[in-house]
Amino acid sequence: MSKYNCKMISFGWGRMPTSVSSTPFWRRAIRRFLVEPINSMSLAIGLLVVPAYRAIKAISRFEIVFTAGEVTPLDSVYAKKVVSLNWRDFDCYKKVKLLNNKIVKGRYAVFLDQNFCHHPDARISNYGQSALNENLYKQSLNRFFSLTEEAYGIKVVIAAHPTSSNEKFEQREVYRMATADLVKNAEFVIMHSSTALSFAILNLKPILFIYTDEIKEFCKLTIFSQIERIALFLGEDIYNVNQITNGSQIIVGSPCIENYESYKYTYLTSRESEEFFSAEIFWRELSALL
Repeated sequence: MSKYNCKMISFGWGRMPTSVSSTPFWRRAIRRFLVEPINSMSLAIGLLVVPAYRAIKAISRFEIVFTAGEVTPLDSVYAKKVVSLNWRDFDCYKKVKLLNNKIVKGRYAVFLDQNFCHHPDARISNYGQSALNENLYKQSLNRFFSLTEEAYGIKVVIAAHPTSSNEKFEQREVYRMATADLVKNAEFVIMHSSTALSFAILNLKPILFIYTDEIKEFCKLTIFSQIERIALFLGEDIYNVNQITNGSQIIVGSPCIENYESYKYTYLTSRESEEFFSAEIFWRELSALL
């Protein structure tokens, strides 16, 4: 692209909390390689080759890096200009909050489904999901949902993942392409590690982070680790649904507003961009570039 003087831009968004493990980096890298050898090798090659190509100017710097939330050092290194915009869920949240509609009757909690056992990413990357027993997974979650419903006198509804086609959780209501609306009016949110966490953060909703025995066993370095990192950032507990035997063990507390605000401005938006929609910022910068 440098040969033809093409201008390149990049997006730095969709980020989530990184590991705060005390385990040395080299040990974590080896464990990751054992779980995801192909992805690990590809990442390692990229980390070595790309800087080398940039050093000899075989790869030009990006004209602009659009970043959601906090600007990272790499954003500045790889770009001539860094521009703040919003994570896509932030723009969606801004649109939905103006609407006065409620698609679920009565009080409810919402589970953010990730199409866990059939997500397309699981076929590409070895996240461990393919080793899970779908029936056990569904049984574990349904049992937890029932205990939650009994303890709090509400119903649990499902915000189906866009890639799912048959996500049934007994007789519970399943809604598609309506996650922002569902979270907006929910009493609280139940989830693993979905990026739709953004809607809970922005609407200041309490969150129950959950996992199963199998998730911890087969997805310890991937999904389970993500759950731990997010919960730690927000100061929340995580629940092993297989160890919950009574609804009194399920505690829905008030969210820590300070932690939610920190997440918002670290990963979702900035004080410079929050009053605008990302499309406005993008086209303004692109027009100036061209």
